[in-house]
Parts: sequence; structure tokens; C-alpha cells
Amino acid sequence: MLGVELPNEDQTFLKMLRLRSLGLLRMQQRSFSRKIKQKLLRSRQQQQDPVVQMQQQELQLKTQELQHKMQLDTAKLQLEAEKIKATNQREGAKLGVKLATDLDNSQRADQQAGAKLGVN
Repeated sequence: MLGVELPNEDQTFLKMLRLRSLGLLRMQQRSFSRKIKQKLLRSRQQQQDPVVQMQQQELQLKTQELQHKMQLDTAKLQLEAEKIKATNQREGAKLGVKLATDLDNSQRADQQAGAKLGVN
């Protein structure tokens, strides 16, 4: 029933249950703490291992080489884009000159034809 105190034996049982739960929790915490310490120790030992150090250095070198290659590729692409831009400008200028020359030649031909018609 609600609001009724438990007999003394039940209260004692609950206290024992709580204490046991706390004891299990502390054991789990110690176990977890031990595992973390072991992992940290292994990690430190691996970092001191010459083979691991060499692997890390190789990885750093490969990373640097890749970054350098990416920079070179970017520079090459920019250079190619500039060449294409310059070629387009040059071709555009040639086309403009050709159109102007053709127009001038056409106008001269028209003037000469008009002059011939006027003379005749």
C-alpha cells in the first residue's frame, strides 16, 4: 500500500541492495579506468616504437608529396586556362581584322562599281 513504511527487514534488504549496486558500479568504474590506462600505455609505447615512427614519417612524406602534386596540377591548369584565354583573344582579334578588311574591300569594290557606272 502507498504511504506505508516497509518493515525493518525490507529496509535492510534495500540498503544491502543499494550498497551492492554501488559496489558493482565502483568495480565497473575501476575496470573501465584500468582499460583506459592500458590503452593509453599501449598508444604511448606504439608512438615510441621505431617502426610506427617510420610509418608516420612515410605518411607525412606521402601527404606532402600529394599536396605538392596538387599545387603543381593547379598551377598547370591555371597556365592552360591563361593560354586558352590568350588564344581566344588572338583569334578574336584576327577575326575582327579580317571582318574589317573584308568590309573595307567590299566598300571599295562598291565604290569602284559605282564610279564605273557613273562614268559610263
